[in-house]
Amino acid sequence: MSLQLILVAIAFFLGLCAYVVFKLKRANSTIDALLKENAQLEQDKAIVTTQRNNQRERKRNEETANHATRDKLIDSLHKSHDLRD
Repeated sequence: MSLQLILVAIAFFLGLCAYVVFKLKRANSTIDALLKENAQLEQDKAIVTTQRNNQRERKRNEETANHATRDKLIDSLHKSHDLRD
């Protein structure tokens, strides 16, 4: 009787250990998948942020170009050292 009880306890303990190991491996694979997804989302966010900033800069440049006269353009080129003499 005592031997059977010990064997049942050992079987229960081994089953519990196997269940915990299974859950930990499953959680680890879920964490890895979420980390990969997070890295992809961070990359997408950086791309979208760059595109948004480029659009804002383009809009500012278009507004400046629409309101600029020839003299203002030459002065701005002199200030940025883009005008070659």
